[in-house]
Amino acid sequence: LEYAMSEYRFRSGRRQPGEFTPYYSIGLAGGVSHRFLTNMYAGMPQLGVNAGLSGEYHFTPYSGVRFTAGYAEVTTGTTKRTGHINTGFDYMFDLSTLFAGYTPDRRLNVTLAAGPLLSMKASKVSHIAKVSVGTQVGIPVQYRLNENWGISLEPRAKAFFNRDYAALNGGRSAIMNLLVGATYSF
Repeated sequence: LEYAMSEYRFRSGRRQPGEFTPYYSIGLAGGVSHRFLTNMYAGMPQLGVNAGLSGEYHFTPYSGVRFTAGYAEVTTGTTKRTGHINTGFDYMFDLSTLFAGYTPDRRLNVTLAAGPLLSMKASKVSHIAKVSVGTQVGIPVQYRLNENWGISLEPRAKAFFNRDYAALNGGRSAIMNLLVGATYSF
């Protein structure tokens, strides 16, 4: 009977208790974005909208990779809004597994994600596109509703290497995003 059950688990793709199986995950999120200036002499809130799509592959209990694509809009003055189209590739490190050990039935999972970022700025006022390379760092927190579906919350910071890319008056800046969304794992 034990042999028959192990064959059933192998053929049906079910995992043994405590055994890690690599998996894919896709996510869709929306939220707000805020531009941080290094030369802050425009003391007004700089909030905008944000939307993102991600695809992940988790290959060990501790590690995974993520591809992100998104749009963030920020205010660059009293009336001027600038949109940023971003693509990124992140390495993901599972902090929950590091501190609490691997548990396949964990409901709440916290991850650290960081990697390079390619961003294109499209201004609605000047209609000029600029491309910048940068980096992004995020801390995705996911709550699993069941084996496949989950909800997520992620604060994510994006820093740009170019001067005058996302800042006013020639300074350097970063954009902070707060995303809330849904994920599907398979």
